[in-house]
Amino acid sequence: MNSGKPASEQDRNRIVRLREAGLSIRQIAHEQRCTTKTVQKILGTALAK
Repeated sequence: MNSGKPASEQDRNRIVRLREAGLSIRQIAHEQRCTTKTVQKILGTALAK
């Protein structure tokens, strides 16, 4: 993920899959090179859909 740009659909799907696989939010943030706040925001909107 590039910082400063909105997450693409592909990035969102990857984050949701990693979370379902049991990774922590911190691990996902490190993997995607973004902040934990970004991961939480994406997971929150993904769960709302």
